[in-house]
Amino acid sequence: MTNIQKIGKASEIIGKIIFFIILIITFAVIIFPNFSQQEANMDTSLMIGSIIGKVLGIIIAFFIWRLFFKPIYNLNTNIQKRLKNELTTKEFRKKWIGSLICSLIFGLLFIVGTIGLSLLLMIPHFILLKETKKLTYSDTKNNP
Repeated sequence: MTNIQKIGKASEIIGKIIFFIILIITFAVIIFPNFSQQEANMDTSLMIGSIIGKVLGIIIAFFIWRLFFKPIYNLNTNIQKRLKNELTTKEFRKKWIGSLICSLIFGLLFIVGTIGLSLLLMIPHFILLKETKKLTYSDTKNNP
């Protein structure tokens, strides 16, 4: 197994773990603060609206986080596809830049709240991005 494959697998695993942890925290924030004594005193229509709002909030949060994290934990798959020539240089470059943007946003977005924990967890991903930079800027004449 090459160095890029090892780093890619580590980056993928860490990305998926962070994704699921953030999903669990988001779901808890959406659901649990609203299960209080206030709901016990609500009318039926308000309670149904509250439940529908929570379900929609969970669905929207899931899709937003998935759109944000998919470029991060899917980079390893895209690298393997590029090495097998299943992706063109242009397609890989778009996915690589998307992954870079999402990982930078994630690393900097949570740096204040977690005192750099998210940035430390993203180190394998940043190394993977650096190591695969040459794949994004390879000669387009040799690689379709």
